[in-house]
Amino acid sequence: MNFRISISLFLLCILCQSCFTGIESTKKIKFDDSDYEDEQVISQEQLLLSHIKRQPFNQWETGKEFVVTDDKISLIFNNSDSLAGDTIKYIGHSTYTSINGTTATQILFSHNNCDTLVYTSNLSPQELAISESFEIPFTIQLSLVNDVRQALLGKEFYTITSLAYDKTNNNISQPKFLAVTINDVTAGNSLYPIKISYTDSEKRSASVYMTIGNKLQSTRNFDTLFSLTNPRDKYPKISDTHWHYITHNIVMQGMTKEECRLSLGAPFSIDRMPSNAGVIELWKYNHGANLIFEDGILKDYKR
Repeated sequence: MNFRISISLFLLCILCQSCFTGIESTKKIKFDDSDYEDEQVISQEQLLLSHIKRQPFNQWETGKEFVVTDDKISLIFNNSDSLAGDTIKYIGHSTYTSINGTTATQILFSHNNCDTLVYTSNLSPQELAISESFEIPFTIQLSLVNDVRQALLGKEFYTITSLAYDKTNNNISQPKFLAVTINDVTAGNSLYPIKISYTDSEKRSASVYMTIGNKLQSTRNFDTLFSLTNPRDKYPKISDTHWHYITHNIVMQGMTKEECRLSLGAPFSIDRMPSNAGVIELWKYNHGANLIFEDGILKDYKR
């Protein structure tokens, strides 16, 4: 069967499955990572920083430092000063009886060793101590940054993302799977508390923002940004030409499903249909890309 005709019939079948009963087809399915069992194993990258966590409230000591990420914190402290980028220090806490008759907590901070800033919580100190989600909004515990710096500074890894930032904090796109050396770890922003700066083998500098921990919002942890080993070594059968495409997020006709997954990531969904030539698959991505495979080889695509 002519490939273009096969694709046309395939797409028509997807759109009008309820109208056809003589063609074997599958409904739209979510991508199943079971095709790649190695992704189900806890990796060394996931384990590397797994011991690093925010300190719970009952472990805070006087002088503990927090980096302010946003001037919106002034609304919390009822303070008009610009605090973004500054460091505040924990100096203690006190309790009081709330209007509901429960014990509440006032957490005290100093700024520039003079101003006293007050954060009010409706929870008691005991409740704050066991709350895994408690943190001061628009702040980053400096101890968290220091722990990550100690674990990563000066070490060599390989990037697995092409998204990064330049020295002026503008978005840039760069080849992935680069060998890089971590030269600094600093406080990030309200969404991503850790900023990792690095240089590659050609002395080009860039940085990425990272989350840490197991919370639902921790979607950009170390294992989504870096590899401990050279990813190229895992795929000796991929040609240098196709590997070049992969590192630049490019797909070309003739690439395998594995090569396309390495280039663009896992698709959002897959549609499958048998054909005379084998199996036709349509991979759909959230960013709009559509890839069409025939018997496991990329035959057409739209980006």
